[in-house]
This record gives sequence, structure tokens and C-alpha cells, in this order.
Amino acid sequence: DDAEELAEKINARIRSLGRAHEAMLEVSFTEGPTDPHPLFRDLLLPYAPSGEAGLTLEGGAVPLDSNIVSVLALTLHELAINAVKHGADSVPEGHVRLAWARETDAEGEERLRLDWRESGGPRVTAPERSGFGSTLLRSILRAEEGEVRVDFAEEGVVCTIELPVGQDAAESERATQGEARLAGRRVMVVEDEFLIAISLEMALGEQ
Repeated sequence: DDAEELAEKINARIRSLGRAHEAMLEVSFTEGPTDPHPLFRDLLLPYAPSGEAGLTLEGGAVPLDSNIVSVLALTLHELAINAVKHGADSVPEGHVRLAWARETDAEGEERLRLDWRESGGPRVTAPERSGFGSTLLRSILRAEEGEVRVDFAEEGVVCTIELPVGQDAAESERATQGEARLAGRRVMVVEDEFLIAISLEMALGEQ
């Protein structure tokens, strides 16, 4: 409604992203599982129009590294922006619930699962095509071998995210030394401009 309120909202959102950078440094010096609750709260609370009442966080400590923190920060930021524009965070009575857990898949790989669930917002209709935000979200997660599923339920968007955690350090070391086996199935794009990297990835995926 006024310039001061707008400035405070913008500052709060910038501070939330700054908190994510701090968390990336913190987990670099932490061994074992980390409680992501404070990070998720700092990231999402500036977008909740009714404050704490509009946000529920549920989950325990999970293994994190700086890459995972970076991916989660960008992913949750994108989901929050969409919720402000079109979903639960666009109205005072809206609510966002984020739950997370550590799971083991059928192949014995440990994964971090996050469930984002919106309620109390405007009636949801599925978009006719994927926008830039959705493309960005999927590209970010694919870079870390993650998966995302979005359900545009009428009562609120539901998004499920899965990321591998606790990866084999020896395999990572072999990869950095050029000893990993590609088997013709994967290509790594090295590019310091993120949007260009996404464009290259999409072009390669069409071949």
C-alpha cells in the first residue's frame, strides 16, 4: 500500500536469500545430519502474508551439503514466488505446508523428499504451458539428479521434490578426475552463465 511497506518486503526477501548463502557455508563445516527448519523458515516466512500462521514446517535433521542447500534455496524461492503471484500466498487466509523426510529408494539410494502443499488460496487451474519458472525449477533439480512432480489440484498446488543425499564421495572424486563412465547417456555442460547453460541443456535434450 505504500513505499515503506514495499521496501521492507523487498529487503526481507533479499535477506532470506542471503541466509541461504550463509547456510551453504555452515553445512560445509558440519558433519552429519543438519536441521533445515531455520533455513526453510527464513526462506519462506517473508512471502507468507499472515506470517507464522500461514506457514507450517514439518521434518527432522537430514544430510545436507552446499550444493543441496543451493538447489533447495532456489527451488523454494521459485515456489514461493509462484504462491505469491497465483497461489496460497496471494491472500491473507492462504497457507503453505512444507514437510520433508529422509528416505531410501528401491536401489538403496538415500533421498531427501520434500512435499510442498498449498491451501486456502484461489482456485487453481493448470497452466496451458510451462513458463520460465517451471523450466528453471526442473533444470535446477535435474542438475543434481533430482526429480519434481507438480499437481495443480483445484484446492492448491502440491509439489513433490526428491534429491539424492549422502552420495558416494569416491564416485565424486573419480568424476572430477575424468574417470567416470558416461556410457553415452549423459553430457555435462560447463557454463558460468546459468541461463545459457539451461538453453544448451534444452537444446541437447531435443537431439
